Amino acid sequence: MSVLPFLREPTPARTAALEALEQALESPERDLWRTFVSQLERGLRRAALATLDRLVAAVEAYHDERRAAWVMAVWRARWDTGALERLPFPLVDRLIVPELRRGYAAKLPSYARWLRHTRQWRRVLAATSALLQVTPADAAQRWPYRAFRAEARLALGQSAAAQADLDALARSPHAIWQDRARRLRANIRTVGPSRQS
Repeated sequence: MSVLPFLREPTPARTAALEALEQALESPERDLWRTFVSQLERGLRRAALATLDRLVAAVEAYHDERRAAWVMAVWRARWDTGALERLPFPLVDRLIVPELRRGYAAKLPSYARWLRHTRQWRRVLAATSALLQVTPADAAQRWPYRAFRAEARLALGQSAAAQADLDALARSPHAIWQDRARRLRANIRTVGPSRQS
């Protein structure tokens, strides 16, 4: 089995970004992060995902400012310096996207760079809507399309329009999509009423 790189070749900027990422965590979570990275580097994917799940749950419990600071540090490490080759889906799904929506809804000035990514959310919305129109009603692919369309609508502040997708996900025969609907609804309650676009 090949191991995909997680950390990129170090440079001073990348090293500083990774140090900031670690410093934004409390000590137990810092240890979880280091364990997660080590497990990924050794190709222990299942163990790494289990560790990541514990890390994400712990960071979700942080107060808003601390959680936002860590998410911003992850953002900088990934997109500003390129220190991280990629981000695992659970991290994006449970921390990055909800924080993006929270900052977007609150129009926080520190999120200005994130807000420029609205164009990508609009593309996701258009693509998933088009795919749902041509995908048979009983096809399994409809579930991820609905989930991504709901996330795009929420990120764009269209929470009323997202409700139909969330209702459909909640009725899914698959627990993973029911859970996704619960998480997305929890994020709506966390950020409060969104502006409609």
